[in-house]
Amino acid sequence: MQARTPARSHPAALPWWSFALPALAFVALLTLMTATGGPGGPTDDDPAVGRVLERIQLTLAG
Repeated sequence: MQARTPARSHPAALPWWSFALPALAFVALLTLMTATGGPGGPTDDDPAVGRVLERIQLTLAG
């Protein structure tokens, strides 16, 4: 006769780093995009940075 295995009453929780790493990567990339002053940094006439920031603002607002 085989013993029954107990059923899980709740799903396994995700580890803390599964939330922290994507958030950290997002902040790092956003910081790199909006950084000014260095060679290769975005300029005032670079519309891509403005479009990305506007898209983020619209996503968070709606």
